[in-house]
Amino acid sequence: MMKLNENEIRLLRTIIEENNSIIELDNKHYYLSAIEIHEPNTQNKTTSKLEEKKRNLLNEGKFSIDDVVEMIDQGVL
Repeated sequence: MMKLNENEIRLLRTIIEENNSIIELDNKHYYLSAIEIHEPNTQNKTTSKLEEKKRNLLNEGKFSIDDVVEMIDQGVL
């Protein structure tokens, strides 16, 4: 995902609102549309769960491969 500045946002809104939402780049046609993404605030919950799994791994030696992969992906391990 790319963050846009105010000028880029205005340009895209103009394109979409004026029904000019099909654009051509490098001889390919693209249809532009706007969607709103609501990202839940689960970062803290996820991090605390992963930290707990990490403690279990270090203290008890209990783990699942999926947990380890998730911890690596999230940068906990």
